[in-house]
Amino acid sequence: MQNYFLFFKNNIYYDNIYMVVELKKKKFFKDKKTMIIQIILFFILLGCFVFVGTRNYSKKVLKDSVRFDKEFNVGKDNVFVYVTASDAYKHVQEDNAIIIFGLKNSKWVSSYVKIVSDVASKVGIDKIYYFDITADREDRNGSYQSIVKYLEDYITYLDDGRANLYAPTILVKKDGLIYYFNDDTALSKGMITAEEYWNEYHKNLAINELTDVFNYYVGEKDGE
Repeated sequence: MQNYFLFFKNNIYYDNIYMVVELKKKKFFKDKKTMIIQIILFFILLGCFVFVGTRNYSKKVLKDSVRFDKEFNVGKDNVFVYVTASDAYKHVQEDNAIIIFGLKNSKWVSSYVKIVSDVASKVGIDKIYYFDITADREDRNGSYQSIVKYLEDYITYLDDGRANLYAPTILVKKDGLIYYFNDDTALSKGMITAEEYWNEYHKNLAINELTDVFNYYVGEKDGE
């Protein structure tokens, strides 16, 4: 049985039974107007969350180009996208893809990607994957070795029979076939410096060759 008592407040007597009943009858919304306002605010907040989520995704896409520009000074409007070893392995198996295998702090890679970036911009290439092989080649993890195995007919073998990826290397794959694979400058290290190699003759040679390759890539991709 509930205890009953009275209390006095502001010259008025109240009892605990009355207060309990009144609390139970209290509504969540004070009136219809308050309910409508709170519902509108809810949908506004929901829209803000959706907008922020989309905005963050755009920043993620932009982040690669900015990061690549800081590393190689090719301009922020470049089309390079950083990928991991597992992503690179997935992309080399795709029907259409352009991938560059690079190294950290390499003047050879830096010089080559500048040329690739300029040609890609002029031709209209929309995406080039960039895989930094530095750590993965040293670790020889499963994804790296899978890439090496997949490209065994194209990559260079050492005297001991071991295969490796070298940088810079570019791979262009069209319609399921490896149309272009070039690691020539990667194998020039030790014989000449990058500054000495990339004279006007070699630059023009690379520009003309990449222009033909990229034009074919874009044309075949669009079904022209």
